[in-house]
Amino acid sequence: MPDSAQRPSSSRRTRRGILSAAVSVLAAGALATGTWLVVADSDDGPADCGRLVEQQRMRTALGAGAPKGPGCKELGSAIVAVTGGDAPGPRTAEQAGAMKNVVLAVESAAGRDGGAVPAPLRRPLGQALQGYAGDLYEILHGLNPAYANTAAVPSSGPWEDDTGAHFAVPADTALRAVRAVSDEPAEYAALRSALDDEGVRRFAALAEDARGSATTAVAATDARVTGALAGVADQVAKGASGGADRWYGEVFAALTEGDRQIPSAASDIGGHLTGSWKSSLRAAAEPDRADLLLQRSERLFVLWADARKVPVPERDATLLNCRKNAQGAFEDAVAALSGD
Repeated sequence: MPDSAQRPSSSRRTRRGILSAAVSVLAAGALATGTWLVVADSDDGPADCGRLVEQQRMRTALGAGAPKGPGCKELGSAIVAVTGGDAPGPRTAEQAGAMKNVVLAVESAAGRDGGAVPAPLRRPLGQALQGYAGDLYEILHGLNPAYANTAAVPSSGPWEDDTGAHFAVPADTALRAVRAVSDEPAEYAALRSALDDEGVRRFAALAEDARGSATTAVAATDARVTGALAGVADQVAKGASGGADRWYGEVFAALTEGDRQIPSAASDIGGHLTGSWKSSLRAAAEPDRADLLLQRSERLFVLWADARKVPVPERDATLLNCRKNAQGAFEDAVAALSGD
């Protein structure tokens, strides 16, 4: 892996380890003083989502559908109902507005240091986030003025175009929502797959003879999303109860499910890119898994360039751009989720 795409240094990881220890002490103090702290539920009993239910943003999102009690199952069902869940198709302004309020409520409840929501809520919240993969993709890469300008005004509501209604929040807020469901490897993988598909669609939409800035723009935006998601994975895996290797193993198992046949680029460029990417995931050695997730945009661009017969010397600038954008987004995500 090139030097410019390396993960954070050991000294940075050490600082994050010190912070993790400090968080443990703070958690103990919070329990002693009665202060509420969101953590994953234990196996000893049902999780309590009462504090999330009580969030004003959540109550605004759910309206009359807000559950009466603290149960996570009821809250999850209500979130899916008002946002549209992961059902295909355009969203209404009401649904997009509800999703924005849910994401903001999750950030307030789970905390700005990368907290998780209780386990029973991860699947329904993950479903809702998947239903807005297009919006999340734009939010996370941060280069679309419509999203960036709207996110800068907290009171801004959703807007509509010919693809439906959309919402925007700050990138760090969206990251915390992704992180909140990712202690469950299957939920991280499902959400990552939905966002990966958004990137594939953008590459597939490029003209066959696209070159230069056109390809670099698509690759750079995908790299920023790739880096942010790799940053989430890095932070979650470090604290995974079964260890990082097990967490990544379960993520890779979920990411590689499905058909192993790879269509030709001529017949289905999108399917070719997705199938080839999954093939590389299946072939990855265990120590290389984390780095491979960070390198996805580079791999995807090379696959596209091979299919479109882009001369190798013409690829260098785009590959370097991918590498820098992915690494920068990775470091930003780690900093946002770890409190660095």
